[in-house]
Amino acid sequence: MIHDGAGVAASRRSWAGRLADLYWAWVFLVTLAVVSFRIGEPDLWRDELASWSAAGRSLPELLALAQNIDATSIVYYLVLHAWMAVFGDSAVAMRAPSALAIAAAAAVMACLVRVWYGRLQAVLAGLLFALLPVMSYFAQQARSYAFATLGTAVATWLLVRALQRPQWRRWVPYGVAVGATAMFHLVAAMVVAGHAVAVGAWFLLQRDRRMLRWLVAAPAGLMLALPVGVMAMRQHGDQLYWLTVKPGLRDLIQAPQSIVMSGLVAAAAVTLAAIGLFDNAKTTALGLGLTAAPILLIWLISQYSSYWFGRYLAFSLVGLVVLAATALARARPWAAVAVLGLVAVLGIDDQRAIRGPVSVGQGNVRYSEAIGWLGGQVRPGDARLYLQDDSWMAIDAALDYHGLGEERLRTVCRDKTGPQRDHLWGSPATDMPACLGDTARLWVVRPFDQREHPLAPAPAPLAGELQSRYERITVTVIGNLTLVLYERRG
Repeated sequence: MIHDGAGVAASRRSWAGRLADLYWAWVFLVTLAVVSFRIGEPDLWRDELASWSAAGRSLPELLALAQNIDATSIVYYLVLHAWMAVFGDSAVAMRAPSALAIAAAAAVMACLVRVWYGRLQAVLAGLLFALLPVMSYFAQQARSYAFATLGTAVATWLLVRALQRPQWRRWVPYGVAVGATAMFHLVAAMVVAGHAVAVGAWFLLQRDRRMLRWLVAAPAGLMLALPVGVMAMRQHGDQLYWLTVKPGLRDLIQAPQSIVMSGLVAAAAVTLAAIGLFDNAKTTALGLGLTAAPILLIWLISQYSSYWFGRYLAFSLVGLVVLAATALARARPWAAVAVLGLVAVLGIDDQRAIRGPVSVGQGNVRYSEAIGWLGGQVRPGDARLYLQDDSWMAIDAALDYHGLGEERLRTVCRDKTGPQRDHLWGSPATDMPACLGDTARLWVVRPFDQREHPLAPAPAPLAGELQSRYERITVTVIGNLTLVLYERRG
């Protein structure tokens, strides 16, 4: 048989070309592998337990919850509700949607950079995005941040496409993407501030009035999130009561480290961005606008009502990576790959911390360890004392999730559970101290090391009743939870 060598070579080139055209898919797969590594290792922490508690409710219960608290997360809870109905509620199952969202965001970043540069540079940009430690953190969180990040990447890519050909059929999906981003996290709605800078700069460069259709598309998109925004603003005091410190100039300067969750990786990314800052007027406007404008605006707003928190600002990294990609595109391929390897090495310690038994920034409480120990100590008839001041640490949800719910360890001195009052946590009984009843053995479960004052948040009548009628038998601190056993005297 005679082979047509030219035909075989052409066929090989054709297959190679098709594989190269799937550069975004390779970025997706590699990112998914990176961010999913040891995804089940960290314990579910309090915010993830809140996600589990909310998403496990019926749809009417979920909508009722949004009227009282966590309206800003209701869209994510609906997504997780549907996901858990199919894939279950293990830590890996609950975090998988976030990992998929971050992998998709990296793929979209590659598509965005491909607008200006070659496939190799697009792949490197997507992988740089994936190597930022905060992306692994978001991927391993059963929370909405990964979806807000994906929404920002998609909205920015669609914005560039619309600016290239400013037709209404391109502005409409852009507006929808902006609305979806805001619905997953309202602070991420500030992406439009960065987009405004880009649109203004591109308009000055090209003088195409069709670009001003953005003035319709962006507000129309934000209107999609208006119902969520109205409910969330009513809940601001209950939702963000813990953000009380006004950010100062030092906080602004340290924002990259806080957002990236690594000082070394942030320094490398900012250095790359600075190198690529003035290479291309359009990428400069887009990258600088997305990086600086939302952060500055949120910093200013937070002087009056604080929204300043690292992970709330991570959507701005889309702009930082656009600028860094410009620097990588100017380098020789081997040098660009070496830089990417250096970023990976610089982030090793931070990546390891994210994947520990208790992930960084999560209160250092390992519920599974403590509740596992408690499960071996509980006897039939034992009860747990409800202390509302500790509800923010999701103690109720942690006990339920780890198999110590009402069937095994009933709760006393609680009037209603979270679901019963359309909230994330319950309400205290009104008949203290009679609510103790004839309980013979009583457990107190408190966050952190509370050995010195295990009953500090208990109302005075209840604490007095406990001290007079019960004897403290053991105090154990495990997994950074304090577990105290009381037995009734006589």
